[in-house]
Amino acid sequence: MGLGRSLLQKVETIAKEEGASKALLTTFDFQALTFYEMQQYEVVGEIKDYPPGSSYYTMVKLLK
Repeated sequence: MGLGRSLLQKVETIAKEEGASKALLTTFDFQALTFYEMQQYEVVGEIKDYPPGSSYYTMVKLLK
């Protein structure tokens, strides 16, 4: 349906209008990691085994 993508794009548009040059978010590998990678977010940090058996990621996207 594209609702998540549309919502994220709207937030990014507002951020750019307010002067932001980067977007930062965090997610777990069992949540939306792949979704954010498909939206051009890059992993810049990882905490492995947090929670046990998973990873916690910090991701950044340059807003053009």
